[in-house]
Amino acid sequence: MNRASVLPGARRPRLLLIERKLDAQGGVAAVASWILQALSRDYDLTLLCWKSPDLEAMNRFFGTSLQEGDFKVIATNPVIRRIVALDPDPGSIQSWCVLLRRCKRIQHRYDLVLGGELEADFGVPGIQYLVCSAVSSLYPRVWHHMETGAWRRIRSLIRGDLPPWMLIANFSFERMKKNITLTDSNWIGELVQRAYGIETATIYPPASGDFVHRPWAQREDGFICVGRLNPDKRIEWMVETLGRVRTQAPDLQLHIAGSLDATPDAVAYRRKVVALTRSNASWVHLHENLSRADLMELLSRYRYGIHAHKEEHFGIAVAEMVLAGCIPFVYQQGGPAEIIEHDPRLLYASADQAVEKILDMINNRDLQQETITKLEKRASLFSAEQFMEAIRAVVAKELMRRTLPHQNATDGFSS
Repeated sequence: MNRASVLPGARRPRLLLIERKLDAQGGVAAVASWILQALSRDYDLTLLCWKSPDLEAMNRFFGTSLQEGDFKVIATNPVIRRIVALDPDPGSIQSWCVLLRRCKRIQHRYDLVLGGELEADFGVPGIQYLVCSAVSSLYPRVWHHMETGAWRRIRSLIRGDLPPWMLIANFSFERMKKNITLTDSNWIGELVQRAYGIETATIYPPASGDFVHRPWAQREDGFICVGRLNPDKRIEWMVETLGRVRTQAPDLQLHIAGSLDATPDAVAYRRKVVALTRSNASWVHLHENLSRADLMELLSRYRYGIHAHKEEHFGIAVAEMVLAGCIPFVYQQGGPAEIIEHDPRLLYASADQAVEKILDMINNRDLQQETITKLEKRASLFSAEQFMEAIRAVVAKELMRRTLPHQNATDGFSS
């Protein structure tokens, strides 16, 4: 649907988008920013969120152009936020469940409900874009407890058969499974399909920015890694592994472009990374909280990227490397492997493999050019324009289907 398809004086369709992570860090916030950018133009859009977004920070970090007034905002009461913040579990999804509970009370005001992070029971069928699966591992054990009456659910909670968040959200797996389900990688899509027996479609997240396309010959034989300073990124592993590479290629440098993570152990991990860079100051460099423009410039300066997160759901940093013209080396499982089309020359399962494949690449100019040419063909899959076009198409098709009830809800959305 676009502006031309709306008759003069006609009411624009009302959409409700649920997002909880809008802190201008990481892939979830990037997806949220570009969904807002994609839909605010043509729809009467309302954002149901945990905390009001900082649009200036989002625009600066992700390259969007969101303005106050582009959409309405319903933020969670600060008292509720403080109560939920008492939960000691850093992986808690209590905040997501509070938003789902609120959604059920207001969803009747909207023509379509969307969620941009985890599995969602909106109370009615909608569109869920999964950047990961939060509850699929629980599904075989708890689904039958949630599909019973309220008293039985309470008894199951008391016995410990149900986590409290499921009652907070009044979560129903059966309602969730009726959503159109989009995923950020085929890897997550296959996991969700196996868990729930539902169809999914992959829409790759956007790796946006004004990338500087510097010729290969003008780049330095160095590495860059990008991401939040989080233990999952295994930065110390990168330093150790590239240190081994440097025994044969002593001029290699590593540049770490990082930002402080929101997890409880983030400050301690940052201290560890800072100490690591200081002890290897001759070749390891830490760049913190770069602007989008400075990150694009840094990516264009070096030939190689490295990503060490094991089984990450997508890995926007790797897509950014590809768009910037770098050759990234990534762990063999998860979304990053998909970004590079499972090229065996760039995948590793161990430090030994990584060292061997990196040395093969940096010592073979023909292999470098062949790999760059192959990666250039992948780059368009991860652009912001491609992402927005795909999101708009799914939303328009679903709204059209709702005006034509005889049409199959999944037509055009299966992978």
